[in-house]
Amino acid sequence: MENRLSFLTSLLEQKKSGVSDEEIIKEYDKEYGEGSLEKLLDPRKEGTKRFSENPLILLAEENGALKALLENRKRDLFGPDDSVKEKRLNDELCRLKGIVLHYQKIKELILPLLPDLSDEAKSEILSDQKTSLDDINEFSKARKRKDTSLRERIFPSLVSSLSININTENEYLLPLLDERLSPLRLCLLKEQRDRKGYFLLRYPPRKDPNHE
Repeated sequence: MENRLSFLTSLLEQKKSGVSDEEIIKEYDKEYGEGSLEKLLDPRKEGTKRFSENPLILLAEENGALKALLENRKRDLFGPDDSVKEKRLNDELCRLKGIVLHYQKIKELILPLLPDLSDEAKSEILSDQKTSLDDINEFSKARKRKDTSLRERIFPSLVSSLSININTENEYLLPLLDERLSPLRLCLLKEQRDRKGYFLLRYPPRKDPNHE
């Protein structure tokens, strides 16, 4: 994976220097086999690739899974007690803490692709992320203390801060990049995304039909 990522990065640098798409495709196919790059490109073409091939779509899917998790959390937190409620709450909190990975991908993979986004705007996005992480930490501590304000104050604040980040990504960052990124750049972003991993979602590696 590391070698392919480095190779794709070098191809992008060549493209910036004026090398044609045809030459880039030829160079990639020479390295990995005829038609290899075509299989990775055009992830937005409906019906030809897995839905998860587009790294921007997958980030939106992670946000969708986060919304579902928050709904479950609300139902379990405010619902009646039962024999497994505490385990569900612990499991949900553990999964929620994994959002650190999602925010890392936004910070390290997405924001660098927007060089014209002001430093002030980027700082605000990172600040909103930190607020959410602080809210999750406070929520976790309040549960351990059996804080009575957990439902009335802390959970609504947590939902609010997470929703701000979801809206920023789904309504601004991801649509903006979808308009700007070339298929080759999306391909590189997908490779980087796969190295980072997934938040709340699992995508097993696709089997190579030639090696089944």
